[in-house]
Amino acid sequence: MALTLSYVEVLKALVDMYREKRSRVTSRELARRLGKHEVTVRNALRILRALSLVEARSGPSGGYEPTMKAYEVLQKPYMVEPDALWGGQATPLWVDGRLSEALVVDLEIVDLNDPRGARAILRVHGAAEPIRSGTRVRVGPLPYTRLIVEGQVVDVDNGLGELLVSVTRMLSIPRIAIKEVMTPSPVCVSPRATVREVAEIMFERGFRAVPVVEDGRILGLATTRLVLFSLLRGRAADPVTTATSGEYYTISKDDDIAKALRLMERHNVGRLLVLDERGDLVGIVTRTDILEALAGLLKD
Repeated sequence: MALTLSYVEVLKALVDMYREKRSRVTSRELARRLGKHEVTVRNALRILRALSLVEARSGPSGGYEPTMKAYEVLQKPYMVEPDALWGGQATPLWVDGRLSEALVVDLEIVDLNDPRGARAILRVHGAAEPIRSGTRVRVGPLPYTRLIVEGQVVDVDNGLGELLVSVTRMLSIPRIAIKEVMTPSPVCVSPRATVREVAEIMFERGFRAVPVVEDGRILGLATTRLVLFSLLRGRAADPVTTATSGEYYTISKDDDIAKALRLMERHNVGRLLVLDERGDLVGIVTRTDILEALAGLLKD
């Protein structure tokens, strides 16, 4: 069994309060102890109950109490899901259209039935600059749920590192394999091609990058920036390897577009080289390819 950090936090608080009170604990009491929205706490308790870690009782003396299984889980630190901790499956946060240094380590959707619209509580870590009310933010696609959430910050709790966001757009990325949106059989160039020859290919085809391959081995990417730099320095006759970046990222043709988006955001790149099960280059997928596939979902 693996629990995210937020669920462990709620479970531990429940155990501590149950020991203190020697009686059942209400969601309101837990929310007050944790400084969280009560709806957020109830959602977590519902999941913990489904995992047989919490029991609930209704009535005047009703509330929640931990099971014996809960005590066992909390005694084993390795039961906490590693990917839920900071630096694992944390998701980058876009602030006013720019990728920030902040990471979202937890997200809860609340007020879904409110006529004013849904709200989201984001727990963030590592923000280099204060995030203020009125700031536009975007997060996602989130691991597992594949959710993208956009909205405007309406409240900030710096002590807890939480943002309350008024949601303006929310969608879940469909499961679409990379092979369905990639450019197959990409044009590749030999390391012996000249910078001028590669520049002509880029101009004629409208490419912004071309893989440099020899005997099936990827040597790097010749990019428009590096090629233009070489041309401006009068090195058009040099081999293209002088205008090639060895930094590139790959993805499997059977992976889905949500993983591709996360890789692109994590490494701040606009394209990935697509490999088959044998590790051979079979395509290129760009951010534009994915956005075009999602065009119907992303329309306002």
